[in-house]
Amino acid sequence: MAYVTTEEGGFEVSISSASANMKVKVGNYTGDGQNDRPVTGVGFTPCYVLVYDPTNTGWGSYFKPGIASPYSFNATDASLVYSDKIKAFNTDGFTVGNSYANQDQQPYHYLALGIGSSTGQIYSFSHEGDGNDDHSVTDGSMGFTPDFVIVRGDAAVSVAFSCSELNLGTGSFLPFTNSGIAVVGVKSFISNGFTLGTSPLWNNNGTMMYYTALKTTAGMFKFDSYVGTGETNPISGLGFQPCAVIVKRDGASTAMIKTSEHLTTHSTTIGGSGDTTTGITVLGANGFTVESDASVNTLDDTYYWYAFKAN
Repeated sequence: MAYVTTEEGGFEVSISSASANMKVKVGNYTGDGQNDRPVTGVGFTPCYVLVYDPTNTGWGSYFKPGIASPYSFNATDASLVYSDKIKAFNTDGFTVGNSYANQDQQPYHYLALGIGSSTGQIYSFSHEGDGNDDHSVTDGSMGFTPDFVIVRGDAAVSVAFSCSELNLGTGSFLPFTNSGIAVVGVKSFISNGFTLGTSPLWNNNGTMMYYTALKTTAGMFKFDSYVGTGETNPISGLGFQPCAVIVKRDGASTAMIKTSEHLTTHSTTIGGSGDTTTGITVLGANGFTVESDASVNTLDDTYYWYAFKAN
């Protein structure tokens, strides 16, 4: 069963929600340092939120998958699990605490994903890992065969993603951290779920794992790869103008994000060194452009990206 979380009387309550078409919103807010601060104007109840510091002031990046209960997670530090960063999902946004996701006068950007009302494209759920190879993780309420999934567990494991563009024969996946392709993660995508290998980032024995599964959707969500050129490199063929693009190298570098909330030519390393003007520089009508930063465009290196259109 899928869940989203909302606040009721100061507590988080899990409520059932059917799989449906994807809602996407990027936005910004300025921190006020107050606990239980609502961030509104999203327009839907999220099932996944990524909040990040678009400057170079070191407040980091945090994400909360739909049924992570009291937890949100540092996007790149495996040891950091929080109850005071992104605290809850609400009908028009989310609530942050008074810590790193809400420092007084600090600007923040966010990417929020939510469940709509028709064809299945996104689904968030949890499952306890068993550490066994060829472990099937399914939920009959999903209603589609995913081709992309993001994971984080309650244990000291990193956020990671996998997709059908990667070599599923070896269970390849990419952590958001400063590391390259790893294996024995997602081995196949199947109806209502996926099959896992033994990687503790995906299937840690006795650990509750939180998955957000997505399906490629024309005009809304797409992923692919490209080979770096070391110089200005336009990536086209998305079929829409993205509001958010995330790029991860297959070697050692952290993921990078650019949304329509960024200043022109600016992008941000997720949990890394902050703002840059040599990363993802343009979100165009049918794609995006990367410059020379090693996180997005080293000569002959392979990069994997995923992109969303606001709706």
